[in-house]
Amino acid sequence: MKRKMLLLSLVLCTIALGFTSCSDDDDNVKQKDVPAAVKETFSNMYPAAAPVWEMEYGMYEAKWKEEGIQLKAWFQPTGEWKATETDLYNNYTLPEPVMAYINANYADYHIDDVDYMETPSGNYYEIDLERKGYPDVELLIRADGVLITNGFEPWANTDGDVAWKNVPAAVQSTFKAMFPGINAEWEIERGLYKAEWEEKGFDKEAWFEKDGVWVRTKSELNITTLPANIKNYVTNNHPGYYIDDADYIDTPTGSFYLIEIDKAGSYDIHLKFDSEGNIMP
Repeated sequence: MKRKMLLLSLVLCTIALGFTSCSDDDDNVKQKDVPAAVKETFSNMYPAAAPVWEMEYGMYEAKWKEEGIQLKAWFQPTGEWKATETDLYNNYTLPEPVMAYINANYADYHIDDVDYMETPSGNYYEIDLERKGYPDVELLIRADGVLITNGFEPWANTDGDVAWKNVPAAVQSTFKAMFPGINAEWEIERGLYKAEWEEKGFDKEAWFEKDGVWVRTKSELNITTLPANIKNYVTNNHPGYYIDDADYIDTPTGSFYLIEIDKAGSYDIHLKFDSEGNIMP
């Protein structure tokens, strides 16, 4: 479900409470401020496109549409092309080897979203799978049915994994005090040290500044444990939708729920509720 984890990060940066490191990222960029090398590479690859520019993963992201289909492309400031994503939505037919892999390994899941990724090192499908009451699954899989990874898109991992021994002592100290006895996997993400682990089958993540200052924690929730007023709000205000994913976000300035709701044939909707379960802007 890494892709959703990345999309969730974008949403949180927009509404961030205390996540100050996002302030210079994931923002609209004026055409005149896009480096000439980036614009040159883009125009050579997509001469007819008129994109909107943003920053994502520390790279320049171009967004545009072709015949109603959403496309995104990412470039390093030097102009190096990193990836292009084509949102296939409902307009796709997956290759037989891909479907065979899904049917053999995720027979009880349904396909929620499909993107086609093109990168310098090869192309693959990015497939979101869902099963009610279970954590979502994201597959990065080639047309020949070979799984690339169940994790973060390799082309976007510009920061990379980091061994525990190389995590700053201040970060280690804060982490141990907050989460005693937890063994986590670590990576550097947009200049922050991020810990990832599981608790009772649900994902948990925490971010820290290099000086050990805690930034936020994201805890994946069992949907059945959500406050009744959140469930009632979805039922009353979004008929036909169901709660597909739920996370609880803790920050130094406050805590809140971030809910994803889904409806067949419609785009997902993200809703934010305060710690008491009241809807937030």
